[in-house]
Amino acid sequence: KLSVTRGVHGVFGYEQGKEPISIPAMTTQSIDRIGAGDAYLSLSSLALAAGTSLLHAGFLGTLAASMSIQMIGNSGPVGYAPLIKYLTRMLK
Repeated sequence: KLSVTRGVHGVFGYEQGKEPISIPAMTTQSIDRIGAGDAYLSLSSLALAAGTSLLHAGFLGTLAASMSIQMIGNSGPVGYAPLIKYLTRMLK
């Protein structure tokens, strides 16, 4: 499994034997991009380790990254409760 983050263009994902996927960026407004890749990797890799699909893992990772870029200089973690609220808003 492979995923490549592409900033405002979202994420490209590939898994052998399956169609490539493209996940759009979840926000276009950025305060500070530092740490976005770390947030993406942290959540998407945990989701993959839990057995989710590359598409679902990438989606969760992009949510974490979009929350991360709305904070200045990694001033705080992407918390569980705010992530769930953001996920709920995105799925409505």
